[in-house]
Amino acid sequence: MHYTLRQTPLIITMIAAIAMIIFFPKPVQAAVNCSNPGIICKNGSISSNETWTNQNVYVIQSSLTIPLGTTLTIEAGTIIKFNIGARLVIQGELIVNGTEDNPVYFTSIRDDTLGGDTDNETVIPQPGNWQHLQFQSGSNGTLRNMEVRYGGGYSTAMLQLDVNATVSIQNSFFKHGYQCALSTHPQNDFSLEDMDVSHFTGNVYNGICINGGDITTDTTWDETEAVYIITNDVRVAFSKNLTIGAGVTIKFADRFLGSNLLIYGSLQAQGTADQRIYITSTYDDTIGGATDNTTTPPSPGSWGQLRFHNGSSGTLTYVEVRYGGGTSDNAMLWKEVDADIIINNSFFVNSQRCPLAMPPQGDITLMNMSPAHFSGNEFNGICIKSGGISANTTWDETEAPYVLEGDVTVATGVTLTWGPGIVMKPRDTTTDVVIDGTLNANGTASQPITLTSVRDDTIGGATDNTTNPPAAGDWGRILFRSTGRGQLRHIELRYGGQGWSMASMLEQDIGAEVTIDAGTFKYSSGCALTTHPQTDITLMNMTVTNLTGNHTNGICVKSGGISANTTWDETEAPYVLQGDVTVATGVTLTWGPGIVVKPRDTTTDVVIDGTLNANGTASQPITLTSVRDDTIGGATDNTTNPPAAGDWGRILFRSTGRGQLRHIELRYGGQGWSMASMLEQDIGAEVTIDAGTFKYSSGCALTTHPQTDITLMNMTVTNLTGNHTNGICVKSGGISTNTTWDETEAPYVLQGDVTVATGVTLTWGPGIVVKPRDTTTDVLVDGILNVNGTESQPVYITSIYDSLVGGSTISSTTSPGHGQWGSITFRNNSRGVLAYIIVRYGGSPYSNNAAIWVDNASPILRFCTLTRNTYGLRSSGNLANPLIENCNITENASFGIYNDTPNHWITATRNWWGNVTGPLDSSSSDGEFNNGSGDKVSNFVAYRPWLQTRVVIGTTQHRVFIPQIVR
Repeated sequence: MHYTLRQTPLIITMIAAIAMIIFFPKPVQAAVNCSNPGIICKNGSISSNETWTNQNVYVIQSSLTIPLGTTLTIEAGTIIKFNIGARLVIQGELIVNGTEDNPVYFTSIRDDTLGGDTDNETVIPQPGNWQHLQFQSGSNGTLRNMEVRYGGGYSTAMLQLDVNATVSIQNSFFKHGYQCALSTHPQNDFSLEDMDVSHFTGNVYNGICINGGDITTDTTWDETEAVYIITNDVRVAFSKNLTIGAGVTIKFADRFLGSNLLIYGSLQAQGTADQRIYITSTYDDTIGGATDNTTTPPSPGSWGQLRFHNGSSGTLTYVEVRYGGGTSDNAMLWKEVDADIIINNSFFVNSQRCPLAMPPQGDITLMNMSPAHFSGNEFNGICIKSGGISANTTWDETEAPYVLEGDVTVATGVTLTWGPGIVMKPRDTTTDVVIDGTLNANGTASQPITLTSVRDDTIGGATDNTTNPPAAGDWGRILFRSTGRGQLRHIELRYGGQGWSMASMLEQDIGAEVTIDAGTFKYSSGCALTTHPQTDITLMNMTVTNLTGNHTNGICVKSGGISANTTWDETEAPYVLQGDVTVATGVTLTWGPGIVVKPRDTTTDVVIDGTLNANGTASQPITLTSVRDDTIGGATDNTTNPPAAGDWGRILFRSTGRGQLRHIELRYGGQGWSMASMLEQDIGAEVTIDAGTFKYSSGCALTTHPQTDITLMNMTVTNLTGNHTNGICVKSGGISTNTTWDETEAPYVLQGDVTVATGVTLTWGPGIVVKPRDTTTDVLVDGILNVNGTESQPVYITSIYDSLVGGSTISSTTSPGHGQWGSITFRNNSRGVLAYIIVRYGGSPYSNNAAIWVDNASPILRFCTLTRNTYGLRSSGNLANPLIENCNITENASFGIYNDTPNHWITATRNWWGNVTGPLDSSSSDGEFNNGSGDKVSNFVAYRPWLQTRVVIGTTQHRVFIPQIVR
């Protein structure tokens, strides 16, 4: 059992109360002169009906009982005082006839504010001076316009209703109770009228305490005038119903006390849109007032849970549940397998972990809800505990994500069905869905099924209640073991892969049968999916665009042997060989038309002791290439590293091997050294190659033994070729006549400085990509540079390492970053119009740190983007007069715009600075200041007004935020 520091005062209170009972069984009472006129002392029992009037002060000395069949009536204005530790026990009936102007008072003997100094002492009254009014089972009470003060001694409530007591309370006040203002058995019928939370003040618990117990008859809680406070477990018995009325507020005391609502029968919580039911912590003062009479704020796990046991049922409509989950399973609402729960338009907020939780074999019904109904919980969704599914089960709730807290295993012969549109988020890297039976995922084009990270806020809401972004490997995999079967339609898997590069989000063992129709696989830490080399997987209505952002975007094939005739014919994704694949003697491996095979690395071979038939065609050739080769089969290794000679090994036909290879292209193989090749034929092997192509081998295109010939058909030397730099390289030098660059097929790679002479214009045509070679490479403008990008074909100038535009230009693992090239420099009196240009990763120290440097020149920049440079633009000199408008100026490392020249303003208005608050202008020495969250700007830059949204190329109208201009 655990408790928090903030629970310590309550624990001390309880210990003190126990100590009082043990060590002071007879409290020291005040001395009262009962013979004084106007004072009537009472003790023992009332023998017949009595009426108490306001002509006297009544003092209950120890314990007074109203026996069964007897009525005590108290008139308006009457004052009843209790000696220390005294109480009033009602077995019959108590009628209190106070009025609004003349209430009846129940208070401490030490309360001199009413009826004078009855005890002839100066001791002030304290909570707990006396015990309580106790209505025992079968008693009745009508209590109108009364005020009860300073009771609750021995940790009791000031007004206590035992089971089957019937009491109505009207316009009455409860103040300064030692514990609860009043308490009742959970199945009691009582009523409050003309009251609200202001009628309960100064008590440890300002409300109706329910101190645990069993509900063994149909019961309704519908009092909205005060808060129900559950201090110990309440159990709704089998076949019995608890109804909670609209507008009711229920608060649970500390989980240390064991405050749960346990449903074995039925719970019907029927709130409305205008009158929600609230179930929350006693520390929650935002609803129902300051119930615990402290300023302690609520926190997740402040109380236990609503627990629906097997055979129970429940309907929760317009209910808001807050701050629970302080149990071993940390869920505010727990549903066992055979519980039947419907939740309609309800909210779950700030749970210790899960708002809702259940075993994997079962489902819960949510209606009129969305992820917005779950907030502030550690996991905002339906938590599924680890376990097995031994009966056919369907998960089909789309209103909230399913959060898998551990492995879910579907047994042999059992089917798990996922309905259209559901979202599942496994908790961590070790969490798998294991299929020994059948998984049917019935997504549709409009309602795909998604399996993703708990950190993925783009679907199913902010499930893990953090701002941590999702990452590859955040969860494990779907594993189809040898008896597993799967039909997966319109399903998307994201961010899985067990956290390492050789794993995958979907794995198929030998013997398993899986069909994937219109599936999408993204952001795996390893492969998108994996199979055994002797077991093919069926993909339908897919292309390589369905596999993106994974460490390996393809069908990974495990290392191993093929001992039975096998066919690989899936063209929707490349086969990625994780290690050597060996075809045994007498066995045939057939490759179908159009497949792409990408061995993992330099050591990976295809070894043929039997037969390889590669049945490509002119329109659907077979390709064997590097995993880095993005030109075929997609961006398989999800990096910007270009392919290189020797990235994989070879096809090796050993002495018994046979091969018929038609329309096949081999690229980037050769085992990484000059004496090897991409296709090797041992002595005795027989290989025929018809219309084959061999490119970029680190050694030979193909190799054979001198005693064994190889057959090539329909080929020429053009079928064996290789390249170096993938781009339009531009040498260092000057431009002395008007020139246009307008090639969009490949990037322009600047090998050194390019200089535009005075009087000469360099024009960049729509859609070109310019990539300066290194940090010393600039575009120097003494004349005119005009950039004629268009809204559909912007011009880029960026890093040579930037493979997002212009392709993977060089072989490098370097990622793009600011300062990787020099600048576009406009020198004295030069000019130009730069339209629809994207400038990024420039501004090296060799070029004054600026991607665009304006030195006493006057260029115009419109519909541009300056991003991820050191300085986006730098201006120098009193003759500099650049105009920058309708541009995006974001994510530059030092300054978006920097002006070297004091007292000379340059214009950069109507631009987007990366934030609606505008740029960061931290110096006011030029009369301007703005504490914006956008890119930094220097003095003497006129940036007001700025755009409030990013510039979208092709859109000429923008909302403009115009703050007050202060000069």
